[in-house]
Amino acid sequence: MADRRRGRRHRDVRARRSVRPVQRVRADLSGPGARNRPGDDDRGRPLGCGARPVSRWFAARRGPRRQRAVPGPRFDHRARDHRAGCRAHERHGRAIRPRAGCGAGVTAPAELTASEAAAAIRRKELSSKELVEDFLARIGESAVNAVVTLDAGRARDRAAELDDAAFRGDWQGPLHGLPFTVKDAIATADVRTTSGAAELRDHVPARDATAVAKLRRAGGILLGKTNTPAWCGDVETHNELFGTTRNPWAPERTSGGSSGGSAAAVATNLSAFDLATDIGGSLRIPSAFCGTFALKPTFGIVPADGYLDTAGGGEYQLDMNVFGPITRSAADLRLVLEVLAGTPADAAWRLELPEPRWTNLSELRVAVWPGDRLAPPDRDIAAALDRVAGLLDSAGARLVEGHPALGPVHDAFLTCLRAETALSHPEGPPVDTRDWLRALRARARQRALWTEWFDTVDLLLCPVTPVVAFPHDQRGASREREIVAPDGSVRLGSSLTVWTGIASSLYLPAAAVPVGASADGLPVAVQVIGPRMADRSVIRAAEAISLLAGTGR
Repeated sequence: MADRRRGRRHRDVRARRSVRPVQRVRADLSGPGARNRPGDDDRGRPLGCGARPVSRWFAARRGPRRQRAVPGPRFDHRARDHRAGCRAHERHGRAIRPRAGCGAGVTAPAELTASEAAAAIRRKELSSKELVEDFLARIGESAVNAVVTLDAGRARDRAAELDDAAFRGDWQGPLHGLPFTVKDAIATADVRTTSGAAELRDHVPARDATAVAKLRRAGGILLGKTNTPAWCGDVETHNELFGTTRNPWAPERTSGGSSGGSAAAVATNLSAFDLATDIGGSLRIPSAFCGTFALKPTFGIVPADGYLDTAGGGEYQLDMNVFGPITRSAADLRLVLEVLAGTPADAAWRLELPEPRWTNLSELRVAVWPGDRLAPPDRDIAAALDRVAGLLDSAGARLVEGHPALGPVHDAFLTCLRAETALSHPEGPPVDTRDWLRALRARARQRALWTEWFDTVDLLLCPVTPVVAFPHDQRGASREREIVAPDGSVRLGSSLTVWTGIASSLYLPAAAVPVGASADGLPVAVQVIGPRMADRSVIRAAEAISLLAGTGR
């Protein structure tokens, strides 16, 4: 009987490993980037007789009689470097070696993706307390200046509550026990929210934005707030309150904006994921510069109240502005979107996002847009697009030529953007009401045209930005700055939103997907745009592309 039970345990172990492909180790297990396999102890040795790793916290709660199982990995919180860009695994098409002090072969809780951490908590291999403490330790030693306000005490208390609930089998939702951060332009109850502006230096909202409340109800734990330029009005994240957020891969370069603190925090494992905003590329541009994943959802499917673009703001959703996640994997985008998207409480209709249009890459029709004279990509971006297109073609996807013109969309986008940000940035050029109405009319025509075009293709593949992360430059208005690309070409700052403005203006879902590294070792990303309400298709494509490119988890 004992032999039969032992055999069944061995079969169970094989089955559990076979259904967890996200935890497969891609790096050379003997090299400096090695990570333990699921089921290995802290020295990389297999656990005996199929015993599953159990969190020390849960093992203690179960009592001495039930501690006969072999304990799981003991995460060494001292044997790693918490500084910007610490990595112990292969990312972005290059082997990123751990910096001095990283414990090779040890996967710390904060280095898990949100999906991996959520699954480990469900299996009681990891406690929320362990996860919160690891994130807080990293934030305390981080040099990128990404997290600017902490709510450590309440985060610890909430983690203890959720661990008690998990012990009882009382699960709060799909994010049970996951610590997250929120861009400092989104209202959080009893936690300072400044939008990077001196006028809100001591502002503490009385209630959460609806999106934040949904994350909390799903079991998420708010850790703190991430940096943003004043009133979210720059592609460089800096302000007089908290200073400059640095790029995790090259501190002398920008992390992007306006969600630069969000992307830098997620890229350096300071948070499981971040909730940020995007009106013209603020989710996607920082993610492209920092090597993270981002989703700009279809306009209107995620509640966006509580966005502080001015003192006293946040009472309604601005045109084109959306809330969305920044994560370390495409699977995490799906996890968070399913919590955020939904029907408003006062609506007489119900939101049901359609399933992806395709199941296999052989069914996928992709239009590839490698560049345009309005914002020609530099050599690193162009090479990455060409490589991804080749990978999709080799995998069986059908590449389609032709697309609508970029100029009309971009013109309408710029006028509408200036109108929507006139209160928060009065220093910008004024917009005549008649010009704004003409732009709205032109944009409506473009939406109809693109809707018809998306009947012939499933997705559009194009750049996020025409350049990789560039050196810090905080002089004057961002749209008027000169950007020198690594290949020596010079662009205006306004060119950074040419490609992201497509999805913003047309209310379409779009994802930033890291696919490799530039010649200088900086992250390179591509943008996937889908038809309206095709958010799940966009996420599935982001996942497929990242796996093909070797950046997926």
